[in-house]
Amino acid sequence: MKLPILLRHLAYIAPAAIPAIVAVLLVRYYFGTSIFAFIPAWNDEIDYWHEILSFSQNGFSIGYYTVEEIPPFLSSVTGFGTHGPLFPMLYGSVAKITGWFPSSGPLFHLFFLAFAIIIFLSLIRADLYTVLLATITFISFLPIQMYLPTTMQEPLHFAIAIVLAGLFNRYMTDEIRPRWLLVVIPVVITIASLLRPTWSVLFIPYLLTFGTNSQKSKVLLLISGISVLGMFLYVFTLYSAPFPDNFVNNLLGAIRSSPDEALKYFVSHVASNLVDYFSLLNPFGIEQSLRLQFIAAVVFVMFAYFRVKKSNNNPIESVIHICNLLVPFAIIIALYDVGDWRDYRVIAPHVLFSLALFSARKEAIPCMIMLAFSLLAIPSFPETYKQLHWNHFQHEAQNELLIREKFHPLLHYRSGVSPWGNSLLIDMNSLQSFLVGLPAGIGINAVMDWNRIKYPLKSAYVLIEPEIYSQISYKVHLRPIAFSNHGTLYLNLDSPDLN
Repeated sequence: MKLPILLRHLAYIAPAAIPAIVAVLLVRYYFGTSIFAFIPAWNDEIDYWHEILSFSQNGFSIGYYTVEEIPPFLSSVTGFGTHGPLFPMLYGSVAKITGWFPSSGPLFHLFFLAFAIIIFLSLIRADLYTVLLATITFISFLPIQMYLPTTMQEPLHFAIAIVLAGLFNRYMTDEIRPRWLLVVIPVVITIASLLRPTWSVLFIPYLLTFGTNSQKSKVLLLISGISVLGMFLYVFTLYSAPFPDNFVNNLLGAIRSSPDEALKYFVSHVASNLVDYFSLLNPFGIEQSLRLQFIAAVVFVMFAYFRVKKSNNNPIESVIHICNLLVPFAIIIALYDVGDWRDYRVIAPHVLFSLALFSARKEAIPCMIMLAFSLLAIPSFPETYKQLHWNHFQHEAQNELLIREKFHPLLHYRSGVSPWGNSLLIDMNSLQSFLVGLPAGIGINAVMDWNRIKYPLKSAYVLIEPEIYSQISYKVHLRPIAFSNHGTLYLNLDSPDLN
């Protein structure tokens, strides 16, 4: 009896380790180096990386992370950036024990993804066939490998998608649902929704399972689920720093000035997103591969839904997929942007959730269709992968850490001051790898438009190039304290913490 159990769990470890092994081998093959040579390079991940460092060492007593010095509505509670506080809190809590280094992001991702796959296979009580189907699914899902060697949120969302798929499969499979499952599912959805509100769509099918067959009951539970989604979307805006130049803010401004023009602006935005998403003129590549997988998944689940409805059976599985796929897609089209990997990052975890649930239910056809679309994108994978990650592994980036020696004696974290007293203001184009060298607790505030930001500036420190200083010199009172290849570091005499 013990041997089969042992073999089964060893079988679970193998598919859990394979995505990590592939990620390490890809880095070695394309860049000739170790994943330990990774350093954050993209704007968002530099922000994430430093937020995690700050939280791991200073908790909530840190500087602001904002765009153009606009803190969250709940700035007295959190000073984290436009993506909210939960991601740096989760990784930062672990980093309190393990430490946080330039390469920690990908290493954390590899661990959490492997752990999620083990949980998934245990939840679905996977046999050999399911293990093989799941392994093929996770290896062939290209977004996993595109984002594992980063410090972005996406790999954590992939892990969440896999765990949620296991939980929902167990929820549908067990005739007598254990009490722990009824509690764990909403808890995991809540945590995921605080990270990214689109996960709250899964409350809709979860709540629908508690209703009766009456139409009134279903409508009330559907309204409840949609209300929960709206609540999470609203709450996210309260504890996340605003992004001043996005569609939602522009739409709200248009509504205040001219509702008719706002409606035209909204319709134009939706039409543009739909054209970009479904356009056949775009060259086929990694982004288009995921869009085809999304479309294929939607077609499959819609077909399954009407087939089950026609036979008078409970279509809950199809409802789960429909909510998981179509509601986030509608949010992206209506309120977000298509292209530049934006829709890709948001929809990829939801597609993976459906894929994992397909494999858990032993539905090989959609899994093989998804595999086919991934294989079609393989020719474009090498070039795209190298372009995305070149700056993560180029050896010259390591020299950026020398900024520690340059700025640490001058720009250091101070306890007992306001968040602005521990904040650095820079141009958005200066969000580069050298910021990894900033001391923990110093918030990073990026400026997209120096004519739009409100003066006087509030951050205690300002790091800008001479051309920007000449542009704003008559509006500010700055005292230079250090010079570097990345600009001049100034002390902001207008900062409220210095007055």
